[in-house]
Order: sequence, then C-alpha cells, then structure tokens
Amino acid sequence: MKQKKTLTKTNDNLLEIRQETLKNVSNETIRPHGKLWGMDVFTWNNPDVSMLASTIQAFPFPVVLLTPASLLMTVVDFDSTVKLNINATIVSIDDNCTLNMQLLNAIPTIALTESMEESLEELQQCKIPRGIVLFCQEGQDTQINTKKFLEFLTLHQ
Repeated sequence: MKQKKTLTKTNDNLLEIRQETLKNVSNETIRPHGKLWGMDVFTWNNPDVSMLASTIQAFPFPVVLLTPASLLMTVVDFDSTVKLNINATIVSIDDNCTLNMQLLNAIPTIALTESMEESLEELQQCKIPRGIVLFCQEGQDTQINTKKFLEFLTLHQ
C-alpha cells in the first residue's frame, strides 16, 4: 500500500502568504492621499495601462502626472486622447525610453527630470487651483520613489 503524501501549511505560512498578497494588491491599486495645495492626491504603483488611461479620462479635473517616461509613453500609445486631461506631467527619464514629443504636444507643461528629488521640486511649480496629482511608478525603484513621495506629502500637506 502506497502512502499518500500531503502538503500541510502552518498558520505562520498562511499568514505570510496572505500578507504578501495584500501587499501586492495594495501596490497595484490607486490610493488616495488627501489634498496637496488644494489638489487631490493619488498614488498608483504598477498600474494596468488600460485602467490608468480610463482613470485619467474619468477624473473631473486636470491631472498633474508624475511618472516614468516609459509609462507615460505606454499610456499615450494605448489611448492618445488621455493627454487631453493632463495639465502637466513631470517625467522621470528612464534609460529604456525616448519621448515622442509630437505625441505629447497637447500637454501644456512637460518637465523632464533625472531624479525623484528633481521631480518633487518640479511638482511645486505645477500648482493648479482645482486639480489632481497622480503619482505613478513601476519598475525596480517603485518602493523607494513612493516612499520619497509620501514623505514629501507629509511635509507639505
């Protein structure tokens, strides 16, 4: 008679798996962070491109978008009309992406930065009376950059 092997997980393993799942889900959904200079603030790590485009379109006010260049180009390539609701974009340049400025011509203000610190300095120049700040990140520096952004919010809210 063959013995049947079973895999049992301890409560600790289940708790770890659940915490990791919750962490991943929270990183991939839009999160509100109150107001900054009268503008509503949101963060979104590793956004789905179609959902990001739809969300930007659905916002009732112009958007100040802080994002890596590659994500901006992917969203604009996916839906070119999304740029009509972007009042300003602060783009961190990443090595793997070139910006097609012709595709972005409808965006009134485009600031190109090389670091998160530069991006946050530029954000201070993009205050609009009724608007939305949408901070999106993807890639290897997502957690570090999001932490810097949230620290910035804490200091300026």
